[in-house]
Amino acid sequence: MTRDMTLLKTATPFNEVSQQLEAIASKITDIAAQLEAGTLVGAPTPTNQPLPDVLRDRLLFNVVQMRDKLREVSSAAYSQAHPHYDRPPITQIDTLAAVFKAFDPYFDAALTKAEVRKALRRVLEQYPAEVSRSLLLEHRLKADQPQVDLSLLLDPALDRGREWLAANASGVTRDFCAAWAEAESLLNQAVETAWLEIDIPLAVQPITAPEPSVFFRLKEDADQSAIEAGLKLLNPEAGALRRVQACLDALPAGGSVRWAGVMARKSRNVRLCLDLPKESIKLYLQGLGWQGDAEQLDLLVAGFTKLTDLVIVAIELTPAGMLNTLGFECRYQFNRQPEIEPRWSALLAMLVKARLCSEEKQSALLNWNGVFHEPFDIDGKAQILVRNLSHVKIGFEPGVAVTAKAYISCNVRDFKATR
Repeated sequence: MTRDMTLLKTATPFNEVSQQLEAIASKITDIAAQLEAGTLVGAPTPTNQPLPDVLRDRLLFNVVQMRDKLREVSSAAYSQAHPHYDRPPITQIDTLAAVFKAFDPYFDAALTKAEVRKALRRVLEQYPAEVSRSLLLEHRLKADQPQVDLSLLLDPALDRGREWLAANASGVTRDFCAAWAEAESLLNQAVETAWLEIDIPLAVQPITAPEPSVFFRLKEDADQSAIEAGLKLLNPEAGALRRVQACLDALPAGGSVRWAGVMARKSRNVRLCLDLPKESIKLYLQGLGWQGDAEQLDLLVAGFTKLTDLVIVAIELTPAGMLNTLGFECRYQFNRQPEIEPRWSALLAMLVKARLCSEEKQSALLNWNGVFHEPFDIDGKAQILVRNLSHVKIGFEPGVAVTAKAYISCNVRDFKATR
């Protein structure tokens, strides 16, 4: 029997399993869409009444998780049938640059150019693979804006980034991670995850990675005093830090701090990303002294809250007060992706119409998400690559400009991981 015939005979059962699983996953996608729309025939309750929102969302989440797990298995079966004989397998995974390179086949040059990926890899070479399991890429959306910045998620439940940075980083990143890693510290008890946000220069090739901006998120039941304690370690402008408590005291019912951090720039301003009920956004901002165009703010909030589930408001605090420039992070519950969340397409189409996004980048974003099994392992465990759209961020500088960015994620997970 020839080599090709042997490969074909081996591949056939894996192909069949892959196709069957993909068919089931597609059917589950249809069910999820009907659940979301409230049109699943005979499903909701014995009285055929619509499901309560919380129950519907929980069912939708379970359905999507089941669908994604089937696709993981389907991808693994397909990769067993087609083990990439046209290129050598990726076996040496020692830096985040090597992890990032595994995603190369999935990038659309209209969104992330080759020279940009090269610049990203230069920075990622300086971090071992253990530092993070999730990379977030920040894309400007106009056609003439190629720059892409980088964020690394630090999650002690998934990676060892906190401990590595506490021992090997410098400056405020080291100080923050060391305090967070200390078993009995306030930060250890209160902080759930953190991000390192790194501006990536294209024109120069830095010998060391640029200093990151550090952002952190508290656990749901954490002591809010940890926000100020964490910020102090990040060396903010003293006058900016003194303004934080007033922002916390003014939070409306249902409002919370999603992320807090300090910008690693000449002016070390404090940034707070706030989860606010949409009806309270304008009054909250004005209460803190925001001086922008209230009518324009109303239009933006009304538009984006119709097209998304969550709008996280980012404010920046300086010694002189709060900047008028705002950021609006547009997100979907349970990180729903375009195949079951049609508002992704509507949101991006609106940005194209407003000339804030090119059609080529719109198409690349809508085709980004997916799951694939690659022939490498980390710590002896087979990995899957998970690509997701994260969120869109609208920058609003009253009287000057409205800008748009999109964030996509590159995630590596153990094949048998449950989260």
